[in-house]
Amino acid sequence: MGRLRTLRKRAVNAQKQLKDPQHTDFIGVFQARAAIIAEQLRLNESLEALGISQRYVVHNGFDAADQLPAGVFGDRAIVRLPILPRSVTPLERIEGAANLLLA
Repeated sequence: MGRLRTLRKRAVNAQKQLKDPQHTDFIGVFQARAAIIAEQLRLNESLEALGISQRYVVHNGFDAADQLPAGVFGDRAIVRLPILPRSVTPLERIEGAANLLLA
């Protein structure tokens, strides 16, 4: 029983951290395809129902020709990551994405 109590306590603490926007912020990633956008919207609803913060969504493989319906992601900021040439290293891609989130 002691192990179960300890496990429950750890699970409750983890849940509190997930719901604390000072500690956790979920960032969803999508591409401009109808099925992928629909899945991202379902995920947004699930996270909201659980009380998990999501201030950003990342539009991966952004092309200026891609048009999203107005307000589709509500008040979440959309970070647009363009398709990059293969000459850009994975670390440079991650640093570039991080800089867009911090801007």
